Formats: sequence, structure tokens, C-alpha cells
Amino acid sequence: MIPIVIILSCVLYVLSCLSTIDKRLLQAKRQGQDVEQLPKGVAIIYYIYYPLFVVLFILNWKLGLILLVSFFILAVLPVSETIGNLLFGTILKPFVKKKDKS
Repeated sequence: MIPIVIILSCVLYVLSCLSTIDKRLLQAKRQGQDVEQLPKGVAIIYYIYYPLFVVLFILNWKLGLILLVSFFILAVLPVSETIGNLLFGTILKPFVKKKDKS
């Protein structure tokens, strides 16, 4: 496998985890739960994720199909959500502004 495909696969997995946690937080907000939201800039993940997936699919369509199925399975299971929580807590948490409760 060429190194660019391996790098793209890793980047796509990280972006998939972050988008999964964003989807879960939006679902919780719609259900009326008081949850902390991701910063607004996280929406750019969706604009990066899909073009990168198309590029990976063009480079290696078999791996693209395997990743599509595995991302779906990992999103249904709480694996992507757990890793997204870890990434959100360690990487993105310092960029979230605190709200005043007063």
C-alpha cells in the first residue's frame, strides 16, 4: 500500500470519530438533554471528511469500500463515539469557551 493511502485512512478515521461525537451531541440536544456542544468550527470537519473519502476511494476503491463499511459498523457500536470523546477531551476541549452560569 502506498503511504498516502495509509495516512488518508488514519486521518479519515480521526475525522469520522469527531463527526460521530458531534452527531451524538446534536441528537442529545434535540432530545432535550443539557450537553456541552462542540465549537462551531468543528463543522469544517464535514467539509474535509467527504472530499478526502472520495480521494481515497479514487486511489484505492477496495480499501474505500472496506473503510466505508468499517466506519459504519464502528459508528453503530460505541467505538467511534468513545474515541471521539477522548479526542474531544484532549484536543478540542481547550478551545471551547466557558459559559457564565450567573
